[in-house]
Amino acid sequence: MKNIMRAIDYRFRLRAPLAAGSIALVATFVTGCAHSPPTQYLTLNAVAPATAVTGNIRPLQLTAVHIPPELDRQQVVVGVSGARLIIDNNSRWGAPLADLMRRSLAQDLLQRVPSGVFVLPDSPAPRGTRSLVVTVLQANTDADKIMTVQASWTIIEGQDAAQKTTRFATLTSAVGAADTATQVAALSRLFGRLADLIAASAVDR
Repeated sequence: MKNIMRAIDYRFRLRAPLAAGSIALVATFVTGCAHSPPTQYLTLNAVAPATAVTGNIRPLQLTAVHIPPELDRQQVVVGVSGARLIIDNNSRWGAPLADLMRRSLAQDLLQRVPSGVFVLPDSPAPRGTRSLVVTVLQANTDADKIMTVQASWTIIEGQDAAQKTTRFATLTSAVGAADTATQVAALSRLFGRLADLIAASAVDR
């Protein structure tokens, strides 16, 4: 009988620390969840033009915006350090980034060209409308807190895309030790500057 009681007492003492450890683990997990920062969802906004575009501009439609694969994610890439991406896991795009860039750029161009000239993406286009294709090569912040947007744009016209005009630009903006929302606002401003250049290049020479 004594041996049986000793065995029961030993098993109880063995299980007690395990149970306490499990309770502590659950408590730690719950505490960690309670202190997790909320996820914020961000978007790009239109920016007023720097200068008015004058001259004759024939109808133009933004047909595509291409972005680098490493930016094509839900989480916001807030920096690049060498070959390493720095991602804010608590900040996400409200829609696919390529779609947000296309909408933002379309809104910017609407403000920069005469009424009736710019044809919205996916809308029916009048005969003779030129196509605009934008390729974003870079859109990120480096270790010195300088945001850089590198992009090319091609204006295509004529049957079988016989005539093409391609331009390239590198735009920068100092963002300092800014939070993610401030960096996204800087990206909107750089896209506004890109729209200034595109609108100017669309004027007939």
